[in-house]
Amino acid sequence: MDNREAGEYNPNIDNHPPACTCAECANQRLDKKKQAIWTNLRKYLSFKRPEPEPKPEPVSEEPPGKGLSSSPLEPAIKTTKTLKQALNWLIPALLIFSCTLIGFGISMFIGTAIPFWLLLGFSLIISIEKWFYYLTRKYKYIGKLYRLVLNLSILCLLGLTIWSGIKLFSQQYFSSPLVGSLVFLTELAFFFWMWRTVSKNSWRWPSMKLTVFLLVCMAVVFTFAGVPPLSTYKDTLITKWEDYQVEQAIQQAEIDAKEAAEFQEREDERAAKEAARVETARQEQLVAEQARMEAEEEAARVANLRNPSWLELKAFLLKDDTDEMEYVYPIVVCADFADRLKRNAEEEGWRCSVVSLDMVGYTDPYNYGIASNAGHACNAFETTDRGLVYIDCTGLPASGYNPPNCDKIVDVVVGEEYVPISIFPETGWSDIWEGMGIVTGINIQR
Repeated sequence: MDNREAGEYNPNIDNHPPACTCAECANQRLDKKKQAIWTNLRKYLSFKRPEPEPKPEPVSEEPPGKGLSSSPLEPAIKTTKTLKQALNWLIPALLIFSCTLIGFGISMFIGTAIPFWLLLGFSLIISIEKWFYYLTRKYKYIGKLYRLVLNLSILCLLGLTIWSGIKLFSQQYFSSPLVGSLVFLTELAFFFWMWRTVSKNSWRWPSMKLTVFLLVCMAVVFTFAGVPPLSTYKDTLITKWEDYQVEQAIQQAEIDAKEAAEFQEREDERAAKEAARVETARQEQLVAEQARMEAEEEAARVANLRNPSWLELKAFLLKDDTDEMEYVYPIVVCADFADRLKRNAEEEGWRCSVVSLDMVGYTDPYNYGIASNAGHACNAFETTDRGLVYIDCTGLPASGYNPPNCDKIVDVVVGEEYVPISIFPETGWSDIWEGMGIVTGINIQR
């Protein structure tokens, strides 16, 4: 409606035209349509079928002068209306009473009041929705109070469902998991039904957002105004927060101290490794220096050695006691005899070498378990008159009767048998010793 029409009809004329489009007339027509819809819906949801319309009263044929009498159906109609009104109050009362009684029994059986309050709230809300809904539309304040109760109820139910779920899944709800699961599923079903009911009444005031906002504001005001128990909760929360901050500070300090200790430990370890590396390098340098000095001494000592003549060599061997050592396999073997003879010869000023022989066909006469291809060790002297000679001073195992001297000379040739011959023959003993196998390789170690 434009400004001209609003100025023509609204301010000066009380009755608006039928096709008026002002806000007031549009709201009136909308309310009438809603009232008609809810009237039809109550007829479909009512337990009682609609009563038949009363038949029209017959026209009295009496002359007008005799007066009019009341209809005989009027008392029955009044009685029927009274009974219907009584039933509209009796059925909700019975429903509320039965649900309350059943909830009380279940609560006493499982030991919690949750089923009692769930069934009581369900019976009250469904009674209002089914039999007293017209009152919430007829009286606006009742409708607003009803919507507020719905908002508070679904918020409480949401908190109860969350709390029950936490207790159930942490095994702290009921002693019987089956009972706890059934109660939790009932809470979920009631919550979804309440959600549907709140959605159906979403056109009412106050809205859910406004209700939550007002509850938050009231909680904040009561908390900081010192109203228990909210103020107690606030103090507890602040104390826990401060304790948490202190705990975090302590943990951070411990972490910092631990990191500092680890850093210091790494630094100490690095310094220790560096010191060990320096010490190792110094020790290696000392060892190398000592080895060099020993090598120089050995070179000087070897340079002072000379080759003996055959007579000088025999005189040295006759005096030497290397051959008198006992052969103890595998502790004292041929290599030990060769090394000792070399040391003794060099101490006397004679040049001597250790010879390592590769051999096959060793017979192992003493059954020591020596392999047939085991090698052998002896000594070599470069004499001034007979050239290179091979000396074997390996002794014998301990027995009741052995020759007094075991110094032997050997003609070592690759491919021929190794047969020692006594340098100093003894009466009653053969000069030729038992062969030890075929020589396959000669390695003279200077």
